[in-house]
Amino acid sequence: MSIIAFTGVTRSYGASEALRGVDLVIDRPQVVGLLGRNGAGKSTLLRMIPPLIHATRGSVRVFDNDPWKYQETNKLRLGYLSDSDVHPLGLRIEDLFQLCSEVYPTWDQALVDRFAGRFGLTKQRVLALLSKGQQRQVGLLCAVGHRPELLVLDEPAGGLDPVARRDFLSVVIEVLADSGGTVLFASHLFGDVERLADRIVILHQGRVLVDEPSERLQADACRIEMPWSETTSERLSAWKACARVERTGERLVGTLRVAPADASAGVAAEIGSAPTEVQAIGLEDLFIALTGAP
Repeated sequence: MSIIAFTGVTRSYGASEALRGVDLVIDRPQVVGLLGRNGAGKSTLLRMIPPLIHATRGSVRVFDNDPWKYQETNKLRLGYLSDSDVHPLGLRIEDLFQLCSEVYPTWDQALVDRFAGRFGLTKQRVLALLSKGQQRQVGLLCAVGHRPELLVLDEPAGGLDPVARRDFLSVVIEVLADSGGTVLFASHLFGDVERLADRIVILHQGRVLVDEPSERLQADACRIEMPWSETTSERLSAWKACARVERTGERLVGTLRVAPADASAGVAAEIGSAPTEVQAIGLEDLFIALTGAP
């Protein structure tokens, strides 16, 4: 049984296509990090899961069923936090938690109280008097308080300072460890994705560009340098392991989907000469090479 299954999913907004034939399957509990530039379609994809919007074409399945036909059933198993969630600002924190407890039979108030204490949230405070970051923390507790099987987060730690962000993400980690659930989250913070994700999906211009285990994706990435020539550039660009080639003065700089230890031999076999320098790179540099402007 699949947890999430997108098959050929397209979503149009007038003449613009936010998603273009997306195929994505999550069929076992794991943490999936969703990366993409602004406008890549991340939020559109996530909003189809609760569901909040329809696909224009293709099929979306959540817990192996149609999320529109089984909205009430699925929502009891699902936690969702959008990038712009705003709860009624006139409520106190404890009022909002009380509402959640009435909706979700599995609501775990002890869990919520524990994490509210860690965040330093006073439950008698009115939401309107909280900072944006504190409101975000309350939203997360509403999303995880019923221990969902599937947690969907859109830019969950946006706007939080580094300390608050680390505490925020630790809640996700601890709840996941306790329940063995699945998390799908979109983020522009590469450190968070590297820390949390078992699997990384990169959306680019509405399509899935990369879908790989996080460990492998980060291990098989490097930057090389060698003397520039048109021939070298053309040969390297034609290699399927090459993500990007740039010219810097009289130097060629290439970003490769190859482990650093294998880069010299691989380049030499492909173009006939070895690079003069090989350097391991992180996820952010690889992402820029894959999705940046030519």
